[in-house]
Amino acid sequence: MSRTTRQALKELGILKGSLSVSYKRCGNLCSRCREGKGHRCIYFSYRYRGKTFVVHIPKRSEKLARKWHRNYLKLTKVIEEETRKNLERLRKRS
Repeated sequence: MSRTTRQALKELGILKGSLSVSYKRCGNLCSRCREGKGHRCIYFSYRYRGKTFVVHIPKRSEKLARKWHRNYLKLTKVIEEETRKNLERLRKRS
């Protein structure tokens, strides 16, 4: 992959994986935990070398993480479209 492509991806910001929301009890006797609701937490999970990793995303970084994840999904669509086009081009050459 060219240096300019890598730089463009770095500037775009991408996250391959899944974002999920869960609710955790803090252990203190705050009203949210007493009522059973818990505190909203965002996690990002991804696979690397056959292992799954889960990372807590701070509330202040949630919008950015969601944006980078959307960028990844858009990039995946572009790659799939280009793959189909290139396969068709290869098929026509034979």
